[in-house]
Amino acid sequence: SGVTIRNCIITELKIHATWFSEGLLFSDNVVLSDIMHEMGGHNHGTITLSGNIFHGFFCFFDCQFTGQVIIRNNIFVKGSDLLYRENKGFDNVFDGGLILDNNIGKLDTIDNCPPM
Repeated sequence: SGVTIRNCIITELKIHATWFSEGLLFSDNVVLSDIMHEMGGHNHGTITLSGNIFHGFFCFFDCQFTGQVIIRNNIFVKGSDLLYRENKGFDNVFDGGLILDNNIGKLDTIDNCPPM
């Protein structure tokens, strides 16, 4: 059934090296911190980010999504590196497909990426 997080105000979200093996529904939340999703692998279920406001930078690095990823109607205030291509060995992989729809903010930048 996966993880569902909905209608929350989150001061700090830590998902470094998290595997959502059965999926994630992250909907209608406000996240105040930067988010580091590094080494997030083998996500077999559908990952859906919908209707959220991310105030910090949302870093995706070396994540493997074998299930579908849906990113719809979000605001990325400081942006994200979800689509940034830097190193073929560590770029994010979307084997299950990627749907991007009606998001605000850059999804291919490292300009506001916090130090690792």
